[in-house]
Amino acid sequence: MKVSIFKFLLIVAVALAGVASAVAQSKRINVKFAKGATSGTYSNAVMGYGSADFYVNAKGGQQMSAKLTSSNKSLYFLIIRDPANPEAIADDARDATNWSGELPEDGTYIVRVFLFRNEARRNKSPVRFSLRIGVK
Repeated sequence: MKVSIFKFLLIVAVALAGVASAVAQSKRINVKFAKGATSGTYSNAVMGYGSADFYVNAKGGQQMSAKLTSSNKSLYFLIIRDPANPEAIADDARDATNWSGELPEDGTYIVRVFLFRNEARRNKSPVRFSLRIGVK
């Protein structure tokens, strides 16, 4: 009986390890510009299905811009208004590496940097990037 319990626990442990590695890691970065500045540049990295989420507080009617720079051409960003409903607010934002537009309302916006699915599946090492965010 002890052998079968041991085997069962081993199978469960292996299964949980696989699930844990498949879960995407998301980083949260709160954006704060230097005093008097209207923009800033942030360096970070993503790996696999993970993302880096840059939280930006802004008012409706303000112009926001984001420019992503990376050597990996499968790295993109979305701009999201509501994390519960992650619909992009920008036209063609799913293919974006450079965007600017007027914000529809006051609140916190998320610039989510991520790898496309095909690259995320293959990717086993961190992909470094630089993201410039501006709000005027």
